[in-house]
This record gives sequence, C-alpha cells and structure tokens, in this order.
Amino acid sequence: MRTVRIPKQQLVEAITKNRNSHIDDYVKAANGYRDYMIVELNKAINRLKSGENIELRFDYDKPPHDHKDDYDAVLKMLEMSVDDVVEIHDNEFRQFVLDDWDWQRNWKLSNLKYITNR
Repeated sequence: MRTVRIPKQQLVEAITKNRNSHIDDYVKAANGYRDYMIVELNKAINRLKSGENIELRFDYDKPPHDHKDDYDAVLKMLEMSVDDVVEIHDNEFRQFVLDDWDWQRNWKLSNLKYITNR
C-alpha cells in the first residue's frame, strides 16, 4: 500500500499530539543543554580567574534543534485544505502519524545526553 485516505480531523489530532510531545522533549533537552553550558562556562571562568590560559572545548557543543515548524507546516496545510478526507503517502504516514521523521533518530540521540545528564 502506497497511499491511505484519512479523515482530516484524525490526522490533525495525530500530528498535534506528536507536535506536543516533540515540544516537551525539546524543552527538556534545551534546559539540559543550558544547564550543561552554564556549568562548563563557570568552570572555564574559574580557571581564567585563577590565572590559567585555557582553550574552550565542549563535549556538547550543539544546542538542541526545534523541529516544531515541520509539524506546524503540515497542520497549516491541513487547516487550509477544503477536503474532509486527505490522501497521504506511506512516507508521510510514517512522519505524520507514526512520528518517524528523517531527522528524528539523530535528534533523539543527540538530545538524550542533555536530558539524562541533568
């Protein structure tokens, strides 16, 4: 099966649920990232104050990225659609309903360190 027809409202509900879950995960990761950076920067400041010359390097140098816009774009398309039933392809079903985006595996792995090290 390559396509499926889904009631628009059912699709909106699935995407909204996935979007909210993404936002929750992003907020946790962003808070963890900031906590980590504050600790590391304070360590660097203390070393500088003690007269040490340092080179700044961080294990976690990339902040979490928010993909909320990916969800919002699809929701906006559905909001503007005049159809009550929409047809989506199998890859769109994986993204929109199963919340399995191309970026998601790497995103979760990179954010895990910010959430678990808090």
